[in-house]
Amino acid sequence: MTGQKRLLLDRAQILDAALALLREKQNIRELNLRSLAAALGCSHANLYNYFSGADALLWAAHAALQPVLIDETDRLATAAMAAGLDGLTALVYATTQLYVTCPGWFHLCWTAPLSGERPVQDITAMRDARARLDGQAAMLLRTALPGAPGGTVAEAMHITHCFLVGEVSNYHAGRRQIDDATLFIDAAAKRAAKLFVLWATKE
Repeated sequence: MTGQKRLLLDRAQILDAALALLREKQNIRELNLRSLAAALGCSHANLYNYFSGADALLWAAHAALQPVLIDETDRLATAAMAAGLDGLTALVYATTQLYVTCPGWFHLCWTAPLSGERPVQDITAMRDARARLDGQAAMLLRTALPGAPGGTVAEAMHITHCFLVGEVSNYHAGRRQIDDATLFIDAAAKRAAKLFVLWATKE
């Protein structure tokens, strides 16, 4: 049975399993080829057919995570809008919620250093995700503030995101001002949404 399962594995399945294991971890280095193989039910030697080692696995997981983050953000933002938030605030709220509740994904994406040469595929994946997110933000800004200039949206998204990464990093490091996760997400998202509008609408 184990041999049959090995034959059925492909790279996408392996990375899906890796992201599932990483999702709630505080230390992404807990994921390695042995722990991943145990979760998949195969020999860790089999994974060397796909990845040269733990660093290559983490870089591949980083690239695979980018569209997943956008899709999850869309899902959470839709739920937030259904609960009464405007679209722009819902997008920022969803991003904050995802970063707080999925620490492994957050650390993999933004704070944990990855060793080895960065693959070209990772650069492309991040660029595509950024373009998709900037497009969403621009559309929501036009809806919320029809007369607002759109040329500064990408810059505003970058600054707003840097603010959120800093806030969430402090939260996960235990240096937070608000302990309750729900209250923290609400407060950080409101500040971030306000920052985005101020920057995106500046003359």
